[in-house]
Amino acid sequence: MAKNTQKGGSLLIVGDVAISLDIEDSDHVLFFCLGGALTDIQVFETTLLIHLAIFRMNKKNEDFLSARNTNIDKTLGQLARLFIDVVKDNEIGKFLLEVRDRRNFIVHEILRKYGWPIMSKKDYLKCYEEINEFRDFINQANMKLGEFLNSQHFSNAISIATNPKTGKPYTPGRDDLTDLFEE
Repeated sequence: MAKNTQKGGSLLIVGDVAISLDIEDSDHVLFFCLGGALTDIQVFETTLLIHLAIFRMNKKNEDFLSARNTNIDKTLGQLARLFIDVVKDNEIGKFLLEVRDRRNFIVHEILRKYGWPIMSKKDYLKCYEEINEFRDFINQANMKLGEFLNSQHFSNAISIATNPKTGKPYTPGRDDLTDLFEE
């Protein structure tokens, strides 16, 4: 929960810790948007990592953790190239390299493009819009990757998040996850 302080910043309470956020509201939104984009791309990278582990398990008869750990420290570009080598499909290969390039832009260049930290309100809005377009692209990339894997019979599994306390499936948009964070 964020609370206003006398200085005009915010105080964020996480558990028993208070974190002072003495930054402009525009930066709050910018960092929130960037955090969401980084989370989305991490999900995509993890999907590639998991499927590479599954491919390796099938080929080398390894357990999942050993197969996963083989590539755990690789960059998205390295994972993409390994994936391309396994599936041998030029279209998905080009697409994975586009995902890598767009990810690299968000991580390494977008703030520089808009001149952060000296950005006008108009530049903040353009930057937010571009980050949200990237997030839409990554969500579409996840769907396209899933469709490709299914079409090639590489993946017949459906991932379901479960509440570790109850063991019941979590349904996005319907279930409340706040009890997962209680101690």
